[in-house]
Amino acid sequence: MHVDLTGLSALGGAGSAFIAAISYWWKTAHERRRATRTALFYLLELHHVLSRVRSASSWLKSNLGPSLKGSLHSRGIELNEEEFAASLSEAIPAFEQFGRLQIENSVAGISEGLSRSLVDLAKEDPLLAFRLRGRDQLLLMPQQLNDFVSRRAAEASAPSSDSSNWSGPEEFFSNVSLEELENAIRATASRCDLSTRIRTRALLRSAAEQLGGIDAVAKRVTDEFAASVAAKKV
Repeated sequence: MHVDLTGLSALGGAGSAFIAAISYWWKTAHERRRATRTALFYLLELHHVLSRVRSASSWLKSNLGPSLKGSLHSRGIELNEEEFAASLSEAIPAFEQFGRLQIENSVAGISEGLSRSLVDLAKEDPLLAFRLRGRDQLLLMPQQLNDFVSRRAAEASAPSSDSSNWSGPEEFFSNVSLEELENAIRATASRCDLSTRIRTRALLRSAAEQLGGIDAVAKRVTDEFAASVAAKKV
């Protein structure tokens, strides 16, 4: 029986080439998914921090006064209008400092991580990386957030600071669009697997509910400040 070794050799070579092609495709797809998921992670982190800043700033503007007054009342402390205004002006810097400490490290990590992840993503999915990097406002968001928090901390601690003139996050969010960020998140998630896409959509929908913890943290800080005011009255 004659065996055509040439044919077998060619077949074996074709099989090896096919296996190599499949291996390369799998490796490339894996790297692309890894780079995309990493970019998605930092975009979600940025969205989380920005959402908390907006929620916390709105809470300070709308609820700090009533919350502080209620906490003082529960301790049997009644302040006249002038005394309460003075206490409120002391409370705002305390909240600003607390918020700044919570945000600064996160912003630094997000800014560096997002930039690095886009560099990696450009190697595996240049079109998506180009779309994300083309959103100049998106890449500037971490620095804008850091500048906003630093500026508010400086204004709140200034001797001339007037709590009644608290402007909240309106000016900041007129320049920083959460909608633009959410569009970038959806575009990135669309390149991931179905499970990741579904979970990302659910996360964005439930973002407002997840910020409920802001109220609890703010209430705790308010109670601590009210306790210090009450101690001075003893």
